[in-house]
Amino acid sequence: MATCYRCKREFDVLDKPKNGWCTECSTTVTKVCPQCHLTLPASQFHRKSGKKSGLQSQCKSCHKRYRKTAEAKAKSSAYSMRWQRLHRDRARATNRKWLANHPDKFKEYWKKYYPLNRDAVIAKGRAWRKRHHERNLEGIRRWSEQNPDKVKEYARKRNLRIKAGGPGPTDAEVLELFNRCGNRCLCCGKSESELSHPLQLDHVVPVVLGGVNAIENRQILCKKCNSAKSRKVIDYRQERKEVSR
Repeated sequence: MATCYRCKREFDVLDKPKNGWCTECSTTVTKVCPQCHLTLPASQFHRKSGKKSGLQSQCKSCHKRYRKTAEAKAKSSAYSMRWQRLHRDRARATNRKWLANHPDKFKEYWKKYYPLNRDAVIAKGRAWRKRHHERNLEGIRRWSEQNPDKVKEYARKRNLRIKAGGPGPTDAEVLELFNRCGNRCLCCGKSESELSHPLQLDHVVPVVLGGVNAIENRQILCKKCNSAKSRKVIDYRQERKEVSR
C-alpha cells in the first residue's frame, strides 16, 4: 500500500501513478498548463513539493521540451555541479555504482569524449597524480600484481623496440656524457647526491617513436623528470647548457 500525496488516503501500489497521487486524484483534479494553455489531469504533471498545488507548473510534455533548451541545460549543469560539491561522497558512490552496472555504455561514451577532450583529460590526470603521488604508486603496484601477464607482454614489446634501435652506447661514452653534464639531471638540475635514486639514461627521441640507442640520442635525467617526459620528444641538452665537471 502507498499514501496519496494529495488526499493522504492509502491505495494499491500497482495503481500508483508517477506523480504519487492516487488514481482518483490524478483523474479528477485538473490543472491548466501556462505553456500550452491546455487543461489536463494531474497525472500529466510532475510532482513538486514546493508548489501549493503539489504539482509542477508545466505539463510533462512542455517540461520535456523545455529541458532540451540551452537555458535549461545550463541550469541543470550548474545545479548538478553544486550538488556534487556539497555531497561529494554520495556522488562518487553513485558514479561507481553506475559504472559497475553499465561498463559498455561508459566505453561507448568514452570513445566519443576522449578524442574531443584529450588535452584536458591528460592535464587533469597529471594534476591528480601529482596531488596523490602515493595513491598513484599503490594503484600501479596493485594493477601490476593483478595483471602479471600484461606486465610481461609490455616488457617484451619494449625490449623488442630497444633491440630494433640498434646497439647502445659503450660504458666509456656513457661515462663521458655523465661528466659533460656534471652528474646532474638536465631538466631539474639536481645532482645524484640530492636524489634518492640514481640518474637515468634517457632517449631524446623515444624508442616507441623510432629513436635509436646511440649516444647521440641520449641525455641524463632523474627518475621523476624521465617519467614526466614520457613519450614526448624533448631535448634538454639544448634547453640547458651542459656544464663541465
